[in-house]
Amino acid sequence: MTYSYFCLIVGTIFIIDGNTELQSFEHPTKVDGSLSILVVGNWGRKGSYNQSHVAYQMGIIGVEMDLVFYYFYSFEDTFTKIFTAPSLQIQWYSANYTAPSLQIRSITLMTSNRFWGTITTRDGLAHLSPILKQRDTKWFCLKSYNLSTDITEFFFIDTTPFQGKYFTDPKDEVYDWRGMLPRENYLTILLKDLESTLRKSHAKWKIVIGHHTIRSGRIHGDSEVLVKRFLPILQ
Repeated sequence: MTYSYFCLIVGTIFIIDGNTELQSFEHPTKVDGSLSILVVGNWGRKGSYNQSHVAYQMGIIGVEMDLVFYYFYSFEDTFTKIFTAPSLQIQWYSANYTAPSLQIRSITLMTSNRFWGTITTRDGLAHLSPILKQRDTKWFCLKSYNLSTDITEFFFIDTTPFQGKYFTDPKDEVYDWRGMLPRENYLTILLKDLESTLRKSHAKWKIVIGHHTIRSGRIHGDSEVLVKRFLPILQ
């Protein structure tokens, strides 16, 4: 089950030192300035466990949607082949996070007899590959980034590297930490990027999205490292 933390901030953002920012992208709003979004998470079910039923209902209500946020485990079997409704052929922004490296079925893309590439085996960065965008144009996925609209900005943050247990006690999982080591350097830069991007944002609504909870009354409980390192930024 995915636990996403949404923090809505209106008003003053505390200004601190920082010269870096998250990579930013823009998405247009409707003509009247409104924005309709749809969020679905943790539905890596290959169509089973009601995923196909959820996709069907999404297709019905998706007529008015501007964009979709999504998190998933597999690509063709849980994304391309499931969300087929015409109303869902809009831009999807994946709130990707560092998950255990997955056994991904080979995806070979050929267009006009030109070979573009193949994704195979256990690869924690496969979801970020531009080959997937070639395979399905509605797909968009980065680890941490900023999505800007006229009235709202979304800040996607990969919270997995903040969880020390994944480094010290991964159990049977295999994590792909490429580009995130040394760990503390990566975390420090990511937090500075978030602070700087939030500080410079003029959006009325600022929505910060991460996979792990900061505060939670559920079984996972509070994430102490996020309370210590994320909460002061949001406050």
